[in-house]
Amino acid sequence: MDDPAATLAEDTDHGAAWLSLFALEALQAAAETAATYNEVAMLARELRTARPSMHAVANRVNRAMAAATERTPAAVAESARAVRERAADADETAADNAADRIDGATVLTLSRSGTVATALDRAVTDGVVVLESLPGGEGVAVAESLSTDHDVTLARDAAVADRVAAGVDAVLVGADAVLPDGGVVNKVGTRTAATVAAHEEVPVVVACASAKVAPAGTTDAARELRSPAELYDGDAPVAVHEPTFDRTPAALVDVVVTERGTLDAAAVRAVAEEHAAAAEWPE
Repeated sequence: MDDPAATLAEDTDHGAAWLSLFALEALQAAAETAATYNEVAMLARELRTARPSMHAVANRVNRAMAAATERTPAAVAESARAVRERAADADETAADNAADRIDGATVLTLSRSGTVATALDRAVTDGVVVLESLPGGEGVAVAESLSTDHDVTLARDAAVADRVAAGVDAVLVGADAVLPDGGVVNKVGTRTAATVAAHEEVPVVVACASAKVAPAGTTDAARELRSPAELYDGDAPVAVHEPTFDRTPAALVDVVVTERGTLDAAAVRAVAEEHAAAAEWPE
């Protein structure tokens, strides 16, 4: 890997779970050949800041560095390998737990989440509604991938209220971050779907590994903006707002399902404290 931090920053094809595993693999590979601990620590700092809106990347890199009680490249290589193995298991277990919550249900989802995709693969549903998920439109590919095993309806984002009211049993989404207060940062449109779901008394289930809980002290996650020209490229003096992420308040989230089971507000805060402590590894 010539520049794993740059690769991490520029990737637009994968979610936070996959990217966090990529970061750990890069850290392990570098540590296996590094001459000094400082070389490895420098890379760790670059990796954990490459995707500021994806806390799973920083949390897992920090956990690997904190677990290396000896400040040597060999110790980091071993801890990165161990954290990577546990991380892969965590994503799988979170998906299993989410699958149990939606088995037999009609589910609405949006955007692309590896954990959500695995949960849907393992659940028997009564149908899946997938929102187009603009900007980006990744919902189209998600709908196609699910159509082999599920009765899938692809819907425009603006039709979310119609689809939920038509008979959805659960809204299932992933998360780029779960904030210490229980709020969720995810693909734009998540807050709208959750607001509609609350009105229709449909539960909102967030499925993710606990590594996606932001460290204590985090009040929000960075917002990645797309080029305004993708929404409007005319000559009129029109201001453009086209965020990639939005924040769904904790009050609109019914349950956060992780490898640790269901996290209530107190459990989310406890995990956030763990992540904050791991971020203090010796530099």
